[in-house]
Amino acid sequence: MHRVSLFFVADTTGAAFSDWVRVFVGNIVTALIAVGALRHLLAREAIRFFEFAAIAILVGVFVWVPTAPKHLAETIGGFFS
Repeated sequence: MHRVSLFFVADTTGAAFSDWVRVFVGNIVTALIAVGALRHLLAREAIRFFEFAAIAILVGVFVWVPTAPKHLAETIGGFFS
């Protein structure tokens, strides 16, 4: 069983808030892009649908896994050094 404490140490650095804002705004942008992609899918515009879907995936990567692009760039850079 999990217990929830009402007493906690407040985060005065703002790191948790900035993470929350980043994820919240990212979710809204991704949802808007997904709605646009769905609109194109329903209108049978396959190319535009895949464009919007790819953009939604890129936004999602940067929002939910922000370290992934850095690791990818380091890995690719390691091949050339």
